[in-house]
Amino acid sequence: MLALTLILDDKKGTRIRQLWNIYYHVFIDGESASLLRSQSKKLSALAQSLESWNEGPYGATIQFCDSTTLGNVLKLWDLYAAEPAHSNTYDETQILLKAQWNTTKNYHQRKVSSNGHAGDGGRASAPLLSQGFEDSIKLFRTYRQSGTCLEDKKIIDGLSIANPMFICRRGDLMLHYGTNPLTGFHLAPMHAQLSADSPLLTSSGPMNGKFQRPCKQLSLSSLHGAPPSRKCPLV
Repeated sequence: MLALTLILDDKKGTRIRQLWNIYYHVFIDGESASLLRSQSKKLSALAQSLESWNEGPYGATIQFCDSTTLGNVLKLWDLYAAEPAHSNTYDETQILLKAQWNTTKNYHQRKVSSNGHAGDGGRASAPLLSQGFEDSIKLFRTYRQSGTCLEDKKIIDGLSIANPMFICRRGDLMLHYGTNPLTGFHLAPMHAQLSADSPLLTSSGPMNGKFQRPCKQLSLSSLHGAPPSRKCPLV
């Protein structure tokens, strides 16, 4: 609901990078975190009751099934909205999130060392599984090292805030491997020989079986609200 309302509000498409960070990345920058807090506060104010939500700007498009669901969602929105300088909740959440991320990293490091590779995201390249095998391993390692799909160290160093959207209050659970952002997209066109008139062909020209690493095209400026490059097929 938070992601959908952000999309509805972003009529000019100027917040695509922040939306991507909020929805997919375990670690985010200050601008994305600020947007998450402000949107959560806005939704929380609208969701004090089923009646107030239904009468609000999103009530006709997005509805709650019952008051119990609303109450549970409201708790999460209030958690996301916690300000760094005014609440112990923020610090406690950051500590918990980073500890859970370290647990996840350690688990997957052991998993990789036991079977020799991490190809969990290979299905995203179907039916060209063999062509996408090496890239799926690289994508997996990139995500497990940084909590993002980015490869630029300068950008990664700026993503120091643990994303509260990934919070889990149960200590015996960890992030599912499927949270890797790129596993939710069809990556086969990256490796396919596409025809000149294919709608999947990017403006950068034929793929020729080479992986374009679209997320590496992100720059510091694009991360802070600049319109996305048309060459990036993920956006």
